[in-house]
Amino acid sequence: HLEEPWATVEDAEGQQRLTDVTVGQEQFSVGRWQGGEFLVGMVDDDQKLPLNTAEGSHLQRLIGLVQPGGVDAAAVAAAIIDWREDGTAAGSPCDGRIPACHNDVFESVDELRLVPGMTAELFEALKPHVTVYGSGLVNINTASEEVLGALGCAALVQQRQGQPDGHYPPIPSELPPGCELHYLTITSTVFTVPIQVSAASAGSPSMRLDAVVDRTGTILAWRPQ
Repeated sequence: HLEEPWATVEDAEGQQRLTDVTVGQEQFSVGRWQGGEFLVGMVDDDQKLPLNTAEGSHLQRLIGLVQPGGVDAAAVAAAIIDWREDGTAAGSPCDGRIPACHNDVFESVDELRLVPGMTAELFEALKPHVTVYGSGLVNINTASEEVLGALGCAALVQQRQGQPDGHYPPIPSELPPGCELHYLTITSTVFTVPIQVSAASAGSPSMRLDAVVDRTGTILAWRPQ
């Protein structure tokens, strides 16, 4: 859940770690920039909708929640499904398209940019809420209202605030209507570690990278922020 050390980067005494850590002549911090503010902590990939296993109805709902109006949510959701599966059928969004659709799983979220009907605005709105990593399940203790809303589980966001320490110890035995148990988990498997590296000397350029790691510490990917 979001009060654990992976998210807060705090030790048992409440002291913040992994911030301005000196290594040789450089320093690094774990966190991300958002709205001009540096936020410490890692990002749980299982708080996001799994792009390679989500159903069309989930994708359509998410599109409608993050960018209502202006796009045909059903058409874009169908194009995402066609992109990762068999989009060669006559009349599909991918039929005869150049470049051709992937017809395989998404290798990165950035690949969404190539999906028929995807706009730059919609991509930026979807990007924080989808992932190609993780177990394929959504962690109800870390997921946003948009992601849980896409699964028909938005009521869980408010309900978890009333739980001990603000999270569900087990998955609730009674779920909101339309919210299905087999999409949900309370255990996350993959995390994005946003890292900012800078030289110790003033005025030196900094570099921002994301490392994607699993629970064992195995690095699955490096990518620029």
